[in-house]
Amino acid sequence: MALKRASDAKDKGNKLFKEGQIQESTKHYLAASISAEKLDPTNPVYPSNLSAALYELGDYAGCINAILRSWSLDPEPTLAAKLSTRLAKALSHALQNSTIDDVYITNHLSGIEALEGLSSNLSSEGVDAWTLCNRIRSKADHYKDLSREARIRFSRMPIYKGTPDQKMTYFMVGTDEIISLVDGWGPGYEAPLSMQSFVKSDSLPLSFLFGGAGDARHVFGTLIGLGRAHKKLRPPQKKNLKAHLTVLDIHFATVARDLLVCWLINTLVENQLDATGRLEVQSTIVYIYIGWVMPDYCAARMMTAINEIKTRLVEPAPRLPHWLHVDTNSIGPILQALTFWSTDKSRTTAGMLSSHSSLSPFDHLSSMTSEMLGRYGDPLKSQRDAAHRSLDTLNDKELRAMASSFEIPGASAESVREVIRKNKEALVEKMVKTKLDKNYQWGLENEAAWYKTVKVFLPPSNMWHLHPGFEYIREISDATASDQKLMALSKSVVKTWKPNITLLDGTRDGYCEAEFAIFSSVQQIAQFNEIFDIRPQSTAAQKDSPTFSYVSSFFDKVAEAIKNLGDSVQLEFICGDINQELSKIQLQTDSRPAQFPKKFTRIWLSNVPDYTNGTLNTAIYVLPLLQDTSDSAVSSNCLWNSPLWRDDDQFCYTYTLLLPKDLLRYLGIRTIDGRAVVDLLTLGASPLPRPLSSLASRDELRDWLTRLFIAMVSPGESQRRPNFTKLPNTLVVFVALLIELQKIGYPSHWLADYLQSLLTNSIVTDRMAYRGKIPRPTSELHSKGQMHRIRSDPWLADLEAILASSRDGLPFALQMPPGLAANTDDIGYYKASIKANMYYTNPMFRFPENDAVLSLLFYKSAKELDERCTKTLNWFLQDIPSLVDGKPTPPAGTFHILTGPDFIDLSTGVVRWRMSKARIAKMRREKWLMVAWRTDFWVETTDACPASLWENIDSPV
Repeated sequence: MALKRASDAKDKGNKLFKEGQIQESTKHYLAASISAEKLDPTNPVYPSNLSAALYELGDYAGCINAILRSWSLDPEPTLAAKLSTRLAKALSHALQNSTIDDVYITNHLSGIEALEGLSSNLSSEGVDAWTLCNRIRSKADHYKDLSREARIRFSRMPIYKGTPDQKMTYFMVGTDEIISLVDGWGPGYEAPLSMQSFVKSDSLPLSFLFGGAGDARHVFGTLIGLGRAHKKLRPPQKKNLKAHLTVLDIHFATVARDLLVCWLINTLVENQLDATGRLEVQSTIVYIYIGWVMPDYCAARMMTAINEIKTRLVEPAPRLPHWLHVDTNSIGPILQALTFWSTDKSRTTAGMLSSHSSLSPFDHLSSMTSEMLGRYGDPLKSQRDAAHRSLDTLNDKELRAMASSFEIPGASAESVREVIRKNKEALVEKMVKTKLDKNYQWGLENEAAWYKTVKVFLPPSNMWHLHPGFEYIREISDATASDQKLMALSKSVVKTWKPNITLLDGTRDGYCEAEFAIFSSVQQIAQFNEIFDIRPQSTAAQKDSPTFSYVSSFFDKVAEAIKNLGDSVQLEFICGDINQELSKIQLQTDSRPAQFPKKFTRIWLSNVPDYTNGTLNTAIYVLPLLQDTSDSAVSSNCLWNSPLWRDDDQFCYTYTLLLPKDLLRYLGIRTIDGRAVVDLLTLGASPLPRPLSSLASRDELRDWLTRLFIAMVSPGESQRRPNFTKLPNTLVVFVALLIELQKIGYPSHWLADYLQSLLTNSIVTDRMAYRGKIPRPTSELHSKGQMHRIRSDPWLADLEAILASSRDGLPFALQMPPGLAANTDDIGYYKASIKANMYYTNPMFRFPENDAVLSLLFYKSAKELDERCTKTLNWFLQDIPSLVDGKPTPPAGTFHILTGPDFIDLSTGVVRWRMSKARIAKMRREKWLMVAWRTDFWVETTDACPASLWENIDSPV
């Protein structure tokens, strides 16, 4: 009876296994194996079946144990052959993802060697499996070193396509409302941290990452939030609190500027200044942070600070304040900015002032041309009409209440009504301005009027003796912006003030031309101050110099927080792309001190995902670095093209090819707040690995990976700005996704087998390349065609270079097909001089220079690509979607596409890339050509560069 139950359980398991219900089948196999091995210890079938199910689940150690148990029961030859092949595969993946080690192998060596001895009689599948297994086992003694070296190489590969011009846009001023990550994600998004979780002796460090830190406003806001939370702790809790803030930005000047401000804040923290000196340092911070020019005494302090930082950073062990740390690899880029700022003599105060203007929302609407008014109507008319109605319907009580604002306290309602009648239009105008211009809310309207002409923020009144005539601010109103006295003061500023050189990065000639609401940052600081009860030093100071009062009070509070936190706080500065830098941390190839946190409590990305492939890259590179706490989250907003998106579903789908509801099942992502388009996208991670039963099935995963691969190599039709969606990923990101999927809980062999299918050009699907406009409609999710084999061979050289260089560091065992490079030694690095064509040099095409859109095409003959390609390759490039869908011509091996070079700059005519040495040698013999092309508009952007001009180099950097 017991044997009958065991047999029934085995049959049920077989049925479920064939139906794909792996976990359910394992339960029955396990029941069968336990029962049968007790009652029929001579039958090897039960543990063999169990091993098959455990292998499919990715439990390779359990699989190996079951195989060895079955082998010990003397299986018949056919079953033994299956066990041998399965053992080779399980050993390969288990060793590669560190499930087992050398000790395990030694302890089970006799059984392993016995099954390996059958390999000579196995099918080609079994022979290949043992070949791969023995390759991995032969490197076991050096596994850790080889794996680390491979991970380092992988972390240095380009995750984005090339950018035509390497000069980056320098965002000096932020636009977000200031937030404290201790308290949530800003006004209306309160989510205070439970500080009790971080103040025990064994607590995780409280760690924050600011990706795309910009002007560091959120760093400073979080420091203030930390200071406030610290005050509420008991002395033992204060001792245990450790807070780490990582300030990261891709632009070298941004990081240098943030470091400079922190250096000056440290002067306030040390508090070794007299009253005048402190006022000068406060003023210097204010003018660096929000001003375009500054008084000469501020410029002198700024230069002193810049030179001090330069001196310290070039020391073998930079002597920085205890709470500041600069990443070793970021010192060079930061010094580039500091050196420019300290040596440039070409920029003048007059140039800085003329290059910008302040325009409030009210000014913007008021400046509409007559043509625009005729087309759209007067946007202020409804506001003025509402103001008129409001004044006409005031009751006596409301009128008397207005008397004090007219400086006629105690006046009768009738007297006030007369004042209104005589000044009605002026009052209406002021009411409209007050509603549309936040300067009125914060008492900034007079200084804003002053700024339009003088173009400087007012220094503190205690310093006005150094600025003759500045006391005139007390006499003006928002209606006197063209006053002649202000014009005279403007001329004085040009002669005596100095440029805020930190607003320039030195990569371009001239100045940064800007027209924006320059008081918006002041308003945002004022709002933050109100929320956090940060009060001005005096009412008089607030009235005379409101901007200085708000901003200096804000930074005084930052300094106070740092001083009170003492050794409990650390700021770390990193210059780099957030996904690339976080990839290094994940792969353990970063240059950060060992004691720095490897995971973060909260991460603020601003709108960086707009530039870095959205939610997909956040899932691959950012979310894995969240701490495993209920408070941990990563948040971002959409600013680049928010009007473009139909809804949040389309936003998510375009980047991930998943709907928001599927993020948890495919990627283990918890959506805390999914309002990505108009509010915030806030995501949380799940404990990993996740149960396989909670994840997508193997068929679902395979379908999704196929759709993603097709989308990466053939994304669709880009639109021009402002409807452009940035999809910069290379196939390096695709491999990074597979690595992350293994951590999420997908079995290693699922991922290796899929890659094997790509490498052997054997993916069959009913999914077609998308040919519509980007962003994709969500309805495309259900679009299918006839079953067909896609072509992955055009990208074989790209995958080959990626995988041969990194396979020792992958968490799954991968067999490179015959004829492909198998090791990093088979991959070479190359460079060439290229010449940009009209699609880059001719202004009439107006293709943006700063988008990551350049790939490389290598080809044997233009005519072989497409008979129409007599003068341009665009015919061929625009037909790539058909190639992906299986078009047989041109045949495999006559062209190759690299999704991203290691480096390219069309302005200097330099390109560098990596490729198989054997493949390059063949191309040189056959006189191949290479061009760079834009994947957004499917056009070549360089003249053809012959293989005879390709140079070997030692490194892609």
